[in-house]
Amino acid sequence: MVKKLLTAIEAKDAEAAKAALTVTYRELDKAVTKGVFKKNTVSRKKARLSAAVNAL
Repeated sequence: MVKKLLTAIEAKDAEAAKAALTVTYRELDKAVTKGVFKKNTVSRKKARLSAAVNAL
């Protein structure tokens, strides 16, 4: 899902980016509960992605 979000950001498609952001948040949070990523790593990724979406 992160890849879809990044392609939407590169295409400057704000609507698709906002929709993909919520799905990406869900996937990243699920990865934390499974132990794939640490909590702070995901927090940093989410902050950077949301800043990129808000810049559109």
